[in-house]
Amino acid sequence: MNREDCRRLRLLLMTEHFPPDGGGMAQSCDRITETLRLRGAIVDVAHFTVRHKDSRLSGTGGGKHFSIGIGDDFAHAANLLWNKLNESSYFDPCPLTHVVAFGGSIPLIAGPVIARWLHVPFVTMIRGNDFDAAVFSPTRRISLEQALTMSARICVVSRDHERRIRDWLPQLHIECVHNGIDLDKWHPLPSERATATTWREREVFGGRRVIGLFGHLKAKKGGVFFLETLAKCGFSEKIHVLMVGEPAPELTEWLACHGSRLSLSMVPFTDRYRLLPWYSACDLIAVPSFYDGMPNVILEGGGLGLPVLAARAGGIPDIVRDGVDGILFHPGDTKGLCEALWQCVDIPAERLVTMGKALRERIAVEFTHNREVDSYLRIFREVLS
Repeated sequence: MNREDCRRLRLLLMTEHFPPDGGGMAQSCDRITETLRLRGAIVDVAHFTVRHKDSRLSGTGGGKHFSIGIGDDFAHAANLLWNKLNESSYFDPCPLTHVVAFGGSIPLIAGPVIARWLHVPFVTMIRGNDFDAAVFSPTRRISLEQALTMSARICVVSRDHERRIRDWLPQLHIECVHNGIDLDKWHPLPSERATATTWREREVFGGRRVIGLFGHLKAKKGGVFFLETLAKCGFSEKIHVLMVGEPAPELTEWLACHGSRLSLSMVPFTDRYRLLPWYSACDLIAVPSFYDGMPNVILEGGGLGLPVLAARAGGIPDIVRDGVDGILFHPGDTKGLCEALWQCVDIPAERLVTMGKALRERIAVEFTHNREVDSYLRIFREVLS
């Protein structure tokens, strides 16, 4: 698709996850928005946020940014957005072509209605948390089902979610678009590698393998499950755990009671590009999720040549091949995780390097940010036709 074709697209992207918010969904939303704009599309972002209570409108060359304080009244926030969109000059000189829901409850509730009022197609981008947290919720499931049913196209990030939504609502048009990464902008400097080496020399002893846990370590990510299994497996002295991110309360409580049983280090949540030295300090990264979408941490770690120890959850098996570029186990399977941890210890260092290289090569071809946005541009164009 050439740049002139893209210029005809103007998207209203509604989300509850966008910078300065942290987390994988905000990161993905920012990446997709930036790449779409670089390809010539106009993207107006309607960000519903708890960071402030008022509404703020700003603009860039690639689109407007409407930051809407949620407060205690979701309906009020959605009405404020509609008032702005309903101004006669808001979309001059370029008319809106799509409304897109990307993350959170308000976009799923308000997005289909606003799309109908504006007479444009509605596209839903389902991330892992949107589906997993809502489908079994008595209150959120209704709005999820209504949004999916009213969507001209549903985009998911994993084959697992594609299958489950299709089996639940077989009449809908669903496509899997995997997350991507720009590896040209994702590599450590020599100074960052040196920082990693210095840290390992200071903190890691006895030839331990360093396994990294990165991100917002909430319940679904399986942090407590991972650490409990490691503490009981009988060879925890061979592993050092590096935790970088924001631990959930139950994980903080577990660490306070049992953390001394393990060799581990904790680093507070930090900016994405400041993670490079910490990734470089690891031998592997772990993603022991009970359920998930397509974690950016796998693309980030794998993009640096690190093999992955992970559960077969969500889109993880779409990227990681067991025994080729990672080690997989069934979600929540204590015995399976224990066996996987032993493999991490027992595999020769040279084999780990080979596995990490294979994962990086796979990501560099099949999981690029350009391939991701090519798919979205095709879908937006098909929806219009």
